[in-house]
Amino acid sequence: DGVLSEKEIHQFSKLLTLLFHELKEAKISNPEIIKELNLENIPIPDNSGFLKPAGSLCINDGLDNPRKKFSFVHAQLTVSHELNEWLGIKTIARKRLQESSYRIPFGQSELLTTRLRNILEDYPCDGGIMKELLQNADDAGASEIVFITDFRTHPCRKLFDDKYAPLQGPSLCVYNNSCFSENDLKGITNLGDSSKKKDPASTGQYGIGFNAVYHITDAPSFLTRGAKVPHGELLCMFDPLCRYDPEATQQDPGVQFRNLEELRNLHPDSFMGYMEDDVMKGDGTLFRLPLRTAKDSPISKEVWSPERLANIVDSFKEDMQKSLLFLKNIRKITIVKYLKNGNKKIEYVVESKLDKSGEITVDSLRKYIKKNASEYQKDNSKLLCNIPSMSFSFDMHVKDSENNLQKWHIVHQLGAFDSESVPDDVKNSFFKGDMKLLPHGGVALLLDTQPYKNVSQVVSCYLPLPVKSGLPFSIHGHFALNSSRRDLWTGQDVKSQWNHWILQEVVTPSAANAIEYYRLNKLPQNQSLLSEKKYIESIKFYHAILPCIENVKSDYMSLFVKCLYKYIDSKSLNLFDVFVYDKEINEQRRVPIVNTSYEPKKGTIYWHSINGQNFPLYFVSNSQNFFSIFRISEFLFTAINN
Repeated sequence: DGVLSEKEIHQFSKLLTLLFHELKEAKISNPEIIKELNLENIPIPDNSGFLKPAGSLCINDGLDNPRKKFSFVHAQLTVSHELNEWLGIKTIARKRLQESSYRIPFGQSELLTTRLRNILEDYPCDGGIMKELLQNADDAGASEIVFITDFRTHPCRKLFDDKYAPLQGPSLCVYNNSCFSENDLKGITNLGDSSKKKDPASTGQYGIGFNAVYHITDAPSFLTRGAKVPHGELLCMFDPLCRYDPEATQQDPGVQFRNLEELRNLHPDSFMGYMEDDVMKGDGTLFRLPLRTAKDSPISKEVWSPERLANIVDSFKEDMQKSLLFLKNIRKITIVKYLKNGNKKIEYVVESKLDKSGEITVDSLRKYIKKNASEYQKDNSKLLCNIPSMSFSFDMHVKDSENNLQKWHIVHQLGAFDSESVPDDVKNSFFKGDMKLLPHGGVALLLDTQPYKNVSQVVSCYLPLPVKSGLPFSIHGHFALNSSRRDLWTGQDVKSQWNHWILQEVVTPSAANAIEYYRLNKLPQNQSLLSEKKYIESIKFYHAILPCIENVKSDYMSLFVKCLYKYIDSKSLNLFDVFVYDKEINEQRRVPIVNTSYEPKKGTIYWHSINGQNFPLYFVSNSQNFFSIFRISEFLFTAINN
C-alpha cells in the first residue's frame, strides 16, 4: 500500500543523518551549491507514512492547517534544523509566506552589493536622498508626499521570520498618494537600465536614483496599494545582503508578498512599521528605510543614528518651498516625527496653491508633455528636440506651516521657437537614442513674500540643485547633469551643447516672458502725473529682477544673461523705464537733460526697448559718487561680451 513501517522510517532518519554528515565533511555549505544539488526532491516520509518530495512537506509549528492544505514530515523522522533548510522543509508559517510571495531578481551579472556601492559613490549622503524620492513620487503622479522619521522600535513577536527582527528599529518612512504599476515594479529593480532613460517625460521614476536610499539602509521595503497595483496591493522587500529574508539569494535578493490580508493576521508585527492605521489608511505607497546600524555592511560603512537622520531632514526643509516650483504633480510636502514613546508630531508643511485658471494651465502642460514624449518615443523619425514650441504661464502661492507666504509667477516652455537652432551633434545624439532629455525649461519669478524676506534663487532640474546662480529669479531646465545629479554637466561634448541650447532657446524666452509679465501687471504703465516716491518704490523691485552679469556664478549663467538681453533686444521688448519729470518736458517731447540738482515730485513713466524708435535711451548709474552715462545698447552688449 506504499505506507512505510516504523523500522523503515527509522532507516530514513539514519540515511538523512548520514547525508548531512557527508555534506558537512565535503564542506558544502554555500546556498547556491546546495540549491544546485536539488535536495528538495529527495523523497522522505510524510505524517501518513507515504514518500513525498522533501520540499513539499512542512514542520508542524502548531499553526492552523485549514482543509489539511499542508502535509507534515513524519513525527518520528529525526532531521536537524540545518538539514531541514537544505531539504526545503519549512514551517507552516514559512510555507504560507512562500506561497504568498514572488522572488524579485535584480538581473545583474556583477555582485549586487558591489553595484550598489559603486552607485552610492556618485550620490552624496545628504538631503539629496529625499529629493530623489520626491522626484520619483512626482513622476508617479502623486500630489502629496510625507517624510516620516520613525524613532520607535516595533514588536518582534509575530514576524515573517525572526531574521527580520533587526529591521524593526528606527527608520525613515516616505509616503506618497500614488501607487506602483507593473512598469514601476520593473523599473525599481533595474539598477542599470532605469525607466527614466526610456521615458523622456519621466525625470526619475523608480530607476537608478532610487538606490540613493542605500546610503541610509541595507534593506528598503515598500507597501503599495491601488488600482494599478498587481493583486491590488503588494509588500516588496529588498535584501541585497541576503541577511534578513530567509529565502533571499544573490540572484533573487528581493521578494514581493501578495495575499496580504492573510499575512496580516498571521504576522501582524511585520506590518507595524507601515503605519496602516494612520498614514497608510487608503491607497498609496509607503517606503520604509530601516536605519543601518551595522558597520560591516559591504554596501556602505555609514552608520545612522536617529540624530543624524533628523539633521538630514532639517537640511531638506530649507529647500521644500523651492522644490514645489517646477514639479508637475506634487503640491504638498509634510515632515512628520514619531518619537520613541509613540507620540506623533507634524514638524513642517509646505503646500502650493493655484487658482482655477492655473490648474487648467498646469493640466494642459502635463498633457502636452505626455503627448509629445509618447509620440516622439514611438516614431524614430521624429527627434524629441524638435517638439513644437509651446509656452505655459500661471501664478502659484506657496505657503508653509509657519505662515510664510510666497507668490510666484511660473513660466514653462516646451520646445524652441527656432527648431533649426538645435546643434547637429545634439540632433545626432537624439537620432541614435543616446539622449532622451525633454526640451523643457522655465522660470519662477517671485512676485511677493509675506513677511518680506530675501529669498535665494535656485537652478533646478525639476528640483533645486545645490548650485548658486547669482540670478534674481529661479530657472529650470531638463539639463544634462553630472553623475551625482547635483550640477550641470561641464565639458566640450554633446551634453554641454544641450545645456547651452536649453538655456539659450528655452529658458531665455521664459525669462523674458516672466519679466514682461511683471512689468505689465505689477508696475505703472505710461502714466502721467505719477509721484516720484511711488515710482521709486515700485521700480526698485523691478530693477532687482533684471539680471546683472557681474553677479552670476558660472559660465553657464553668464551665457544665459548674454542670451537674455540679446533676446530682449531682438524682440524689441519695452522693458526699460524712463521717468521724465513734468517740468523738464518741452513741447517737442525730446530727450530730457538729466539735472541732478532738481528733483520735482511729479513725472511720467515711459517704457522703451533697448533700441526704441521714440528717442535714444540712456543707462544712468551712480558709481563712486559720480554719474556715468552710457547708451544702454552699448552698455549692455559691451559689458556682456567682455
